[in-house]
Amino acid sequence: MVVCQRPRRTSRWWNFWLLLLLVSVLLAGCNSDTALHPGSSTPTSAALQFTPLKLGIPSQALNAPVIGPLPLGQLLHIGVTFKIDQNALKQAGQNGRANSDNNQHVDIAKQFGISDQTYQQVKAFFGISDAKLTLSQTRTWMTVDIKAGSLGTLLQTTFLLHQKDDHTFYTPDPAHMPVLPTPLAHQILSISGLDNFSRPSPPANHQPAVPSSASHQFAGTYCPARRDWPSNLSVIYPADIAHIYGMDRLGVQGEGMKVLLIEAYDTYKQSDLQTYFQCVGYHGQFSTITLDSIPKNDFGFSESELDIEQVAGLAPGANIVVYQGDAYGAWQSGNWWVVVNDLLQRAIADNQKGSAGTVVSISMQADEGYVSQSDLDAIDQSLWMLTSAEHMSVFVSTGDCAAFSLYQYNKLSVSFPASDPWAVAVGGTVLHATQQGMRAAETAWGNASADHRTCNNSWGGGGGLSAAFSMPGWQENYGKAIQGFHNRYSNGARQNADIAVDAANLLDYYHGKWSNGGGGTSASTPIAAAGMSLLNEALIKATHSYYFGPAAYYHAAATAGTLQPFFDVIQGNNIYYPATRGWDYPSGLGVPNYAEFYAVLVSDLKQK
Repeated sequence: MVVCQRPRRTSRWWNFWLLLLLVSVLLAGCNSDTALHPGSSTPTSAALQFTPLKLGIPSQALNAPVIGPLPLGQLLHIGVTFKIDQNALKQAGQNGRANSDNNQHVDIAKQFGISDQTYQQVKAFFGISDAKLTLSQTRTWMTVDIKAGSLGTLLQTTFLLHQKDDHTFYTPDPAHMPVLPTPLAHQILSISGLDNFSRPSPPANHQPAVPSSASHQFAGTYCPARRDWPSNLSVIYPADIAHIYGMDRLGVQGEGMKVLLIEAYDTYKQSDLQTYFQCVGYHGQFSTITLDSIPKNDFGFSESELDIEQVAGLAPGANIVVYQGDAYGAWQSGNWWVVVNDLLQRAIADNQKGSAGTVVSISMQADEGYVSQSDLDAIDQSLWMLTSAEHMSVFVSTGDCAAFSLYQYNKLSVSFPASDPWAVAVGGTVLHATQQGMRAAETAWGNASADHRTCNNSWGGGGGLSAAFSMPGWQENYGKAIQGFHNRYSNGARQNADIAVDAANLLDYYHGKWSNGGGGTSASTPIAAAGMSLLNEALIKATHSYYFGPAAYYHAAATAGTLQPFFDVIQGNNIYYPATRGWDYPSGLGVPNYAEFYAVLVSDLKQK
């Protein structure tokens, strides 16, 4: 087997570095503040040093058997995340309350983005003839489309193909990990796309149930009534969710609010949405923004349609914006996290001056142990920008492999980005409703009798302890006043889920058929996002203020007094962790009881 060796330092290679050095010197001569790192002197040929990139690629990837080199001509789509000044981070604040009258008028690029001088220096490094550079509107993220051979030369490495189980992927040569000129490295938080070991969780396993022949006896739009379903089939309508969870007592429908859906798995069928929209009376504005090509729709089920329909059914007046990209396709030849962050960065840029109370829903994930540190850092910074800088709440599904997001039964792990401290991690329950749409019972979703050989998104809702993030301050502080939060499993790590909602038997419409097959935490997440959007609308109408971020939920739980902002889920488990009184891993704080959740927060805001 022939493996490409580390590139030699040819005279041509050194000519490139001399050119880079010359550009740096010329820029410094024009402006003394344009050194590669603010406050540092312009590098000279004698002082030029290199710093290894801290990629944090999982050891099981680097140590996997090598099967050959990555083709030098393969085009890679990589992402560069620039560091944000720490003083700017502190000034942005982390307060979970915002005033709707002067909210989100922040110039992200001006406040957090890199300078023109820094960009020119980065461009001088990456901007070779066969590379395409795209700086985001936020100026905190840049993508580079470049051939593997050219990128390897720049970073002084080669890229190797590995095989582990049924997974073929690439990484840099473990013996010669990538390096950057030290002044340039000081400006960069991470570079994503230098490996593609991480795999997205498998798409939802959805088998639509045909309710009855009645659905085929009507021309045009048909909206199934309860009597059209077999008596032994449980179907949860949007009206059931709205009533049981207290959303309908808020007196709003989402008018003027925005719900952003990050859809990186698949796309939707317009005709399906039109039928569903008519049946639920959706009257908001629906729009789509596509980056990195239109995703396919060949999984036998559309995650995108499920998410859109859950929001439309609960917040029929809200404006739904779908950000879609082909991350699943990108994973086949590159790093799918780069596509996800492209979507997040576009959402950040588009909503700098957007509507107050905007929420984001992300129904995709991967096990933490499969995600490199560089990808964690890139997504984490984008989630921080959405939450802290733009005052949004970002909801992320905990996954459907119960307490084992690695897809290995009895091996505890959690999924990312639900484990990120800036995300509201949404777990799943099984809601049992009466024929009249009233609450009968609700348990944590976990299926211990499922086939243990493969998850297929059928084991239950995720939840557990992060191996990548420590417990955030808001969890630690509010948790002291919340029953069950500090428990026998606690180890100082980020704990999730934060909340949970129904993940089973939800009404949906796909490929021209009505079904009760919608479910999983992929459905729980847009439901939770829609609920927060309605809550924000009601709060803004009453107080011109609202809450955002995961801390809002813990604040409500810790300061509720005699009110009950959450329905406590005390039955069931996610195969490993049991549901208990108070906070627990499968359901977090519980299921939001939006009427009393509102009562807690509106009282707090009026006192402020």
